[in-house]
Amino acid sequence: MSPASDAQPLVEIDDLNIVFKAGKRSIPAGRNISFAIKPGEVVALVGESGSGKSTAGLAMLGLLDRSRTAVSGAIRIRRKNDAVLDVVSAKERDIRSLRGNDVAMIFQEPMSSLNPVYRIGDQIVEAIGVHRRLPRQQAWAEALRLLEILGVPSPVACLSYYPHQLSGGMRQRVMIAMALSCNPSLLIADEPTTALDVTIQAQIVELLKSLQRQNGMAILFITHDLGLVAEIASRILVMYAGQIVEEGLVSEVFANPKMPYTRALLRSRPQFRGDGQKIKAIGGAVPNLAALPAGCSFHPRCEYALGGLCDSREPQLLAGEESRKIRCLRSNDTELVMS
Repeated sequence: MSPASDAQPLVEIDDLNIVFKAGKRSIPAGRNISFAIKPGEVVALVGESGSGKSTAGLAMLGLLDRSRTAVSGAIRIRRKNDAVLDVVSAKERDIRSLRGNDVAMIFQEPMSSLNPVYRIGDQIVEAIGVHRRLPRQQAWAEALRLLEILGVPSPVACLSYYPHQLSGGMRQRVMIAMALSCNPSLLIADEPTTALDVTIQAQIVELLKSLQRQNGMAILFITHDLGLVAEIASRILVMYAGQIVEEGLVSEVFANPKMPYTRALLRSRPQFRGDGQKIKAIGGAVPNLAALPAGCSFHPRCEYALGGLCDSREPQLLAGEESRKIRCLRSNDTELVMS
Protein backbone atom coordinates (compact mmCIF):
# COMPACT_ATOMS: atom_id res chain seq x y z
CA MET A 1 0.00 0.00 0.00
CA SER A 2 1.36 3.42 -0.94
CA PRO A 3 0.62 6.25 1.49
CA ALA A 4 -1.20 9.28 0.16
CA SER A 5 1.31 12.06 -0.43
CA ASP A 6 -0.90 14.62 1.30
CA ALA A 7 -1.80 12.41 4.27
CA GLN A 8 -0.97 13.74 7.71
CA PRO A 9 2.00 11.90 9.27
CA LEU A 10 1.21 9.06 11.60
CA VAL A 11 4.55 9.61 13.36
CA GLU A 12 6.68 12.74 13.53
CA ILE A 13 10.04 12.55 15.26
CA ASP A 14 11.61 15.96 15.66
CA ASP A 15 15.19 16.55 16.87
CA LEU A 16 15.17 13.48 19.12
CA ASN A 17 18.19 13.15 21.40
CA ILE A 18 18.75 10.12 23.64
CA VAL A 19 21.49 10.16 26.26
CA PHE A 20 22.33 7.17 28.47
CA LYS A 21 23.65 7.94 31.94
CA ALA A 22 26.47 5.65 33.05
CA GLY A 23 27.82 6.91 36.35
CA LYS A 24 29.38 10.27 35.58
CA ARG A 25 29.45 9.60 31.85
CA SER A 26 26.84 10.64 29.32
CA ILE A 27 26.54 8.45 26.22
CA PRO A 28 24.68 10.00 23.25
CA ALA A 29 22.82 7.01 21.78
CA GLY A 30 20.57 9.12 19.54
CA ARG A 31 21.46 12.53 18.10
CA ASN A 32 19.17 14.99 16.35
CA ILE A 33 16.97 12.25 14.89
CA SER A 34 14.14 13.60 12.73
CA PHE A 35 11.84 11.70 10.38
CA ALA A 36 8.16 11.05 9.72
CA ILE A 37 6.07 8.02 8.78
CA LYS A 38 2.76 8.34 6.94
CA PRO A 39 -0.21 5.98 7.31
CA GLY A 40 0.32 2.77 5.38
CA GLU A 41 4.00 3.51 4.68
CA VAL A 42 6.77 0.94 5.14
CA VAL A 43 10.03 2.56 6.20
CA ALA A 44 13.30 0.70 6.80
CA LEU A 45 15.74 1.89 9.47
CA VAL A 46 19.14 0.36 8.70
CA GLY A 47 22.69 0.41 9.99
CA GLU A 48 25.33 -1.72 11.67
CA SER A 49 24.87 -3.12 15.17
CA GLY A 50 25.42 -0.33 17.67
CA SER A 51 24.20 2.43 15.38
CA GLY A 52 21.18 3.24 17.58
CA LYS A 53 18.36 1.68 15.54
CA SER A 54 16.76 -0.36 18.33
CA THR A 55 17.21 2.48 20.82
CA ALA A 56 15.20 4.77 18.55
CA GLY A 57 12.48 2.12 18.25
CA LEU A 58 12.27 1.66 22.01
CA ALA A 59 12.10 5.43 22.52
CA MET A 60 9.05 5.61 20.25
CA LEU A 61 7.15 3.45 22.73
CA GLY A 62 8.60 5.05 25.84
CA LEU A 63 10.37 1.80 26.75
CA LEU A 64 13.71 3.32 27.77
CA ASP A 65 14.48 3.43 31.50
CA ARG A 66 13.77 7.04 32.42
CA SER A 67 15.96 6.83 35.52
CA ARG A 68 19.00 6.13 33.35
CA THR A 69 18.08 7.88 30.13
CA ALA A 70 17.55 11.52 29.18
CA VAL A 71 15.29 11.96 26.16
CA SER A 72 14.59 15.33 24.53
CA GLY A 73 12.92 16.51 21.35
CA ALA A 74 9.53 15.20 20.25
CA ILE A 75 7.95 11.88 19.24
CA ARG A 76 4.45 12.80 18.10
CA ILE A 77 2.16 9.87 17.32
CA ARG A 78 -1.31 10.32 15.86
CA ARG A 79 -3.70 7.95 17.60
CA LYS A 80 -6.75 6.15 16.21
CA ASN A 81 -9.01 8.86 17.66
CA ASP A 82 -6.88 11.45 15.77
CA ALA A 83 -5.42 12.85 18.99
CA VAL A 84 -1.65 13.41 18.94
CA LEU A 85 0.49 12.14 21.82
CA ASP A 86 4.08 13.30 22.36
CA VAL A 87 5.75 10.26 23.91
CA VAL A 88 8.68 12.33 25.21
CA SER A 89 6.53 14.53 27.44
CA ALA A 90 3.52 12.22 28.02
CA LYS A 91 2.66 10.59 31.32
CA GLU A 92 3.33 6.89 31.71
CA ARG A 93 -0.36 5.96 31.88
CA ASP A 94 -0.98 7.66 28.52
CA ILE A 95 1.98 5.87 26.95
CA ARG A 96 0.70 2.53 28.28
CA SER A 97 -2.62 3.11 26.54
CA LEU A 98 -0.71 3.80 23.30
CA ARG A 99 1.28 0.55 23.38
CA GLY A 100 -0.38 -2.29 21.58
CA ASN A 101 -3.49 -0.30 20.75
CA ASP A 102 -1.93 2.31 18.44
CA VAL A 103 1.69 1.17 18.15
CA ALA A 104 2.99 -2.37 18.61
CA MET A 105 6.48 -3.79 18.51
CA ILE A 106 8.04 -7.10 17.48
CA PHE A 107 11.32 -7.62 19.31
CA GLN A 108 14.53 -9.21 18.07
CA GLU A 109 14.40 -12.40 20.11
CA PRO A 110 10.89 -13.71 20.81
CA MET A 111 12.12 -16.18 23.44
CA SER A 112 13.20 -13.27 25.64
CA SER A 113 9.85 -11.50 25.12
CA LEU A 114 7.53 -14.46 25.72
CA ASN A 115 6.99 -15.59 29.31
CA PRO A 116 8.39 -19.15 29.56
CA VAL A 117 5.97 -20.23 32.33
CA TYR A 118 2.73 -19.30 30.53
CA ARG A 119 1.08 -21.05 27.62
CA ILE A 120 0.96 -19.31 24.24
CA GLY A 121 -2.83 -18.94 24.33
CA ASP A 122 -2.81 -17.26 27.74
CA GLN A 123 -0.18 -14.75 26.59
CA ILE A 124 -2.06 -13.76 23.42
CA VAL A 125 -5.38 -13.57 25.33
CA GLU A 126 -3.74 -11.30 27.92
CA ALA A 127 -2.49 -8.98 25.16
CA ILE A 128 -6.01 -8.82 23.72
CA GLY A 129 -7.58 -8.26 27.11
CA VAL A 130 -5.38 -5.31 28.06
CA HIS A 131 -6.83 -3.06 25.35
CA ARG A 132 -9.91 -4.67 23.81
CA ARG A 133 -11.53 -5.96 27.01
CA LEU A 134 -13.18 -8.91 25.27
CA PRO A 135 -14.71 -11.74 27.32
CA ARG A 136 -12.20 -14.56 27.70
CA GLN A 137 -14.04 -16.88 25.32
CA GLN A 138 -14.06 -14.24 22.58
CA ALA A 139 -10.43 -13.35 23.26
CA TRP A 140 -9.50 -17.03 22.95
CA ALA A 141 -11.34 -17.27 19.62
CA GLU A 142 -9.50 -14.15 18.42
CA ALA A 143 -6.15 -15.65 19.44
CA LEU A 144 -6.97 -18.76 17.42
CA ARG A 145 -7.99 -16.64 14.43
CA LEU A 146 -4.70 -14.74 14.51
CA LEU A 147 -2.62 -17.92 14.59
CA GLU A 148 -4.61 -19.27 11.64
CA ILE A 149 -4.01 -16.06 9.67
CA LEU A 150 -0.29 -16.29 10.43
CA GLY A 151 -0.10 -19.82 9.05
CA VAL A 152 0.74 -21.57 12.32
CA PRO A 153 0.34 -25.37 11.86
CA SER A 154 -2.14 -26.94 14.33
CA PRO A 155 -3.13 -23.56 15.82
CA VAL A 156 -5.45 -25.12 18.42
CA ALA A 157 -2.59 -27.21 19.78
CA CYS A 158 -0.23 -24.24 19.59
CA LEU A 159 -2.41 -22.30 22.04
CA SER A 160 -1.65 -24.92 24.68
CA TYR A 161 2.11 -25.00 24.07
CA TYR A 162 4.80 -23.24 26.08
CA PRO A 163 7.31 -21.03 24.21
CA HIS A 164 10.14 -23.58 24.47
CA GLN A 165 8.03 -26.10 22.57
CA LEU A 166 7.97 -23.94 19.44
CA SER A 167 10.63 -23.32 16.79
CA GLY A 168 12.12 -19.86 16.34
CA GLY A 169 9.94 -19.18 13.32
CA MET A 170 6.77 -20.22 15.18
CA ARG A 171 7.70 -18.07 18.21
CA GLN A 172 8.14 -15.11 15.88
CA ARG A 173 4.67 -15.75 14.44
CA VAL A 174 3.27 -15.77 17.97
CA MET A 175 4.96 -12.42 18.65
CA ILE A 176 3.43 -11.02 15.46
CA ALA A 177 0.01 -12.34 16.54
CA MET A 178 0.34 -10.54 19.88
CA ALA A 179 1.48 -7.35 18.14
CA LEU A 180 -1.47 -7.44 15.72
CA SER A 181 -4.07 -8.41 18.32
CA CYS A 182 -5.28 -4.82 18.72
CA ASN A 183 -4.96 -3.75 15.07
CA PRO A 184 -2.22 -1.13 15.61
CA SER A 185 -1.75 1.73 13.16
CA LEU A 186 2.04 1.31 13.35
CA LEU A 187 4.10 -1.85 13.76
CA ILE A 188 7.74 -1.49 14.81
CA ALA A 189 9.55 -4.65 13.69
CA ASP A 190 12.97 -4.72 15.35
CA GLU A 191 15.18 -7.23 13.52
CA PRO A 192 12.22 -9.66 13.26
CA THR A 193 14.20 -12.21 11.23
CA THR A 194 17.40 -12.32 13.31
CA ALA A 195 18.65 -15.88 14.01
CA LEU A 196 16.14 -17.39 11.55
CA ASP A 197 17.28 -19.34 8.51
CA VAL A 198 16.84 -17.71 5.10
CA THR A 199 13.72 -19.69 4.21
CA ILE A 200 11.93 -18.65 7.43
CA GLN A 201 13.20 -15.08 6.97
CA ALA A 202 11.54 -14.93 3.57
CA GLN A 203 8.31 -16.32 5.02
CA ILE A 204 8.24 -13.72 7.82
CA VAL A 205 8.88 -10.85 5.37
CA GLU A 206 6.15 -12.10 3.03
CA LEU A 207 3.83 -12.44 6.01
CA LEU A 208 4.46 -8.85 7.11
CA LYS A 209 3.93 -7.58 3.55
CA SER A 210 0.65 -9.47 3.27
CA LEU A 211 -0.60 -8.24 6.64
CA GLN A 212 0.39 -4.67 5.78
CA ARG A 213 -1.60 -4.81 2.55
CA GLN A 214 -4.63 -6.28 4.32
CA ASN A 215 -4.63 -3.97 7.36
CA GLY A 216 -3.12 -0.83 5.86
CA MET A 217 -0.85 -0.36 8.87
CA ALA A 218 2.47 1.45 8.69
CA ILE A 219 5.66 -0.47 9.46
CA LEU A 220 9.03 0.70 10.75
CA PHE A 221 11.30 -2.20 9.75
CA ILE A 222 14.55 -2.09 11.74
CA THR A 223 17.32 -4.21 10.25
CA HIS A 224 20.99 -4.51 9.35
CA ASP A 225 20.13 -6.72 6.37
CA LEU A 226 19.90 -4.57 3.25
CA GLY A 227 18.72 -7.57 1.25
CA LEU A 228 15.44 -7.50 3.19
CA VAL A 229 14.97 -3.77 2.73
CA ALA A 230 14.37 -3.99 -1.00
CA GLU A 231 11.79 -6.70 -0.38
CA ILE A 232 9.56 -4.82 2.03
CA ALA A 233 10.20 -1.06 2.28
CA SER A 234 9.49 1.92 0.04
CA ARG A 235 11.67 4.40 1.96
CA ILE A 236 14.94 3.99 3.83
CA LEU A 237 16.63 5.74 6.74
CA VAL A 238 20.35 4.97 7.14
CA MET A 239 21.67 5.37 10.68
CA TYR A 240 25.24 5.65 11.91
CA ALA A 241 26.53 6.48 15.41
CA GLY A 242 23.10 7.59 16.59
CA GLN A 243 22.36 9.85 13.62
CA ILE A 244 20.35 9.60 10.41
CA VAL A 245 22.97 10.00 7.67
CA GLU A 246 20.85 9.39 4.56
CA GLU A 247 17.14 9.25 3.75
CA GLY A 248 15.25 8.60 0.55
CA LEU A 249 13.26 6.17 -1.54
CA VAL A 250 14.75 2.68 -1.46
CA SER A 251 15.01 2.52 -5.26
CA GLU A 252 16.85 5.85 -5.44
CA VAL A 253 19.21 5.21 -2.52
CA PHE A 254 20.15 1.73 -3.74
CA ALA A 255 20.73 2.98 -7.29
CA ASN A 256 22.72 6.06 -6.28
CA PRO A 257 23.82 6.23 -2.63
CA LYS A 258 25.09 9.71 -1.76
CA MET A 259 26.56 9.21 1.71
CA PRO A 260 29.84 7.22 1.79
CA TYR A 261 28.57 5.08 4.68
CA THR A 262 25.52 4.04 2.64
CA ARG A 263 27.82 3.17 -0.27
CA ALA A 264 30.01 1.10 2.02
CA LEU A 265 26.98 -0.74 3.42
CA LEU A 266 25.73 -1.60 -0.06
CA ARG A 267 29.17 -2.84 -1.16
CA SER A 268 29.46 -5.06 1.91
CA ARG A 269 26.23 -7.01 1.37
CA PRO A 270 26.46 -10.57 -0.04
CA GLN A 271 25.44 -10.75 -3.69
CA PHE A 272 25.33 -13.59 -6.17
CA ARG A 273 27.05 -11.65 -8.94
CA GLY A 274 29.03 -14.33 -10.74
CA ASP A 275 31.65 -11.78 -11.81
CA GLY A 276 34.31 -12.79 -9.31
CA GLN A 277 34.06 -9.57 -7.28
CA LYS A 278 34.52 -10.05 -3.56
CA ILE A 279 32.49 -8.49 -0.79
CA LYS A 280 34.19 -5.31 0.37
CA ALA A 281 34.03 -5.06 4.14
CA ILE A 282 33.83 -1.68 5.87
CA GLY A 283 37.14 -1.02 7.59
CA GLY A 284 37.31 -0.17 11.27
CA ALA A 285 34.37 -0.33 13.67
CA VAL A 286 31.37 1.69 14.77
CA PRO A 287 32.76 4.41 17.09
CA ASN A 288 32.40 4.34 20.85
CA LEU A 289 29.40 6.60 21.51
CA ALA A 290 31.04 7.80 24.72
CA ALA A 291 34.07 9.06 22.75
CA LEU A 292 32.87 10.13 19.32
CA PRO A 293 35.47 11.47 16.87
CA ALA A 294 35.47 15.17 16.05
CA GLY A 295 33.75 16.27 12.88
CA CYS A 296 31.89 13.63 10.89
CA SER A 297 31.46 10.45 12.95
CA PHE A 298 32.22 8.30 9.90
CA HIS A 299 35.39 10.06 8.79
CA PRO A 300 37.88 7.60 10.43
CA ARG A 301 36.42 4.81 8.22
CA CYS A 302 35.63 6.90 5.13
CA GLU A 303 37.72 6.56 1.97
CA TYR A 304 36.60 10.04 0.85
CA ALA A 305 37.44 11.91 4.08
CA LEU A 306 39.47 15.10 3.72
CA GLY A 307 41.77 16.22 6.52
CA GLY A 308 40.93 19.66 7.85
CA LEU A 309 37.32 19.32 6.72
CA CYS A 310 35.69 16.00 7.62
CA ASP A 311 37.64 15.70 10.88
CA SER A 312 36.78 19.21 12.08
CA ARG A 313 33.23 20.06 10.92
CA GLU A 314 30.12 18.12 11.85
CA PRO A 315 27.83 17.72 8.81
CA GLN A 316 24.11 18.51 8.96
CA LEU A 317 21.35 16.42 7.43
CA LEU A 318 20.44 18.49 4.38
CA ALA A 319 17.81 18.07 1.69
CA GLY A 320 19.16 17.04 -1.71
CA GLU A 321 17.65 16.08 -5.02
CA GLU A 322 15.05 13.34 -5.55
CA SER A 323 13.49 13.74 -2.07
CA ARG A 324 16.83 12.82 -0.52
CA LYS A 325 18.50 13.93 2.67
CA ILE A 326 22.24 13.46 3.12
CA ARG A 327 24.62 14.07 6.02
CA CYS A 328 27.97 14.55 4.28
CA LEU A 329 30.24 17.55 3.80
CA ARG A 330 31.31 16.25 0.37
CA SER A 331 28.00 14.97 -1.00
CA ASN A 332 28.16 17.35 -3.99
CA ASP A 333 31.87 16.89 -4.76
CA THR A 334 32.69 15.53 -8.21
CA GLU A 335 34.84 12.74 -6.75
CA LEU A 336 31.86 11.31 -4.88
CA VAL A 337 29.29 11.90 -7.59
CA MET A 338 31.38 10.22 -10.31
CA SER A 339 32.81 7.31 -8.25
